[in-house]
Amino acid sequence: MTPSHPADKLTFYRETRRQALAAATARVRARLRTSDVVFGLIDDAALAAWTEQWRPAHQPGSPGGWDWARERRAWQGVIGRFEAALWHGPVLCGLALGKPSDGPSHLAVRLLEGNPVPAHPLRREVARSLLVAAEEYARALGKRELRLIQPLPGALPIYRALGFALAPTRARPPYCFVRF
Repeated sequence: MTPSHPADKLTFYRETRRQALAAATARVRARLRTSDVVFGLIDDAALAAWTEQWRPAHQPGSPGGWDWARERRAWQGVIGRFEAALWHGPVLCGLALGKPSDGPSHLAVRLLEGNPVPAHPLRREVARSLLVAAEEYARALGKRELRLIQPLPGALPIYRALGFALAPTRARPPYCFVRF
């Protein structure tokens, strides 16, 4: 149960995020059979790597391309936010942000992006890995569903292969979901 006092809530969510990212690190390391993978927060190191590694490689007009420094600032006030930076050694391979619903319903992932450098070490593993982290956090919070809000059309086949279904077309904004 989530504490009601603001200071207790901050501590609760901080510790829950830490535990979820540690569990996701263990799961992804086991699946990929490597100890080079680690999940962290979108901190100053992640933003520095995003600036140095991603920005020069991003093609104007291609999907994604969020300003992660601006997004981090915008999401800082969301105490229960989901945030994850996926690393393989010194290479930042993926970033994701989202927030839990107020009740037991779901965790909504609003932004998810992989490193645009074609040869990064977790190519074709970023979405699956970040969604492991989101699932760990959602389960730790007692959520029953994971949602991907406004998924890019080109990513739908990837999400479907990972077990997600597209919500009814009336849903606004559109989203994919998987239930636990």
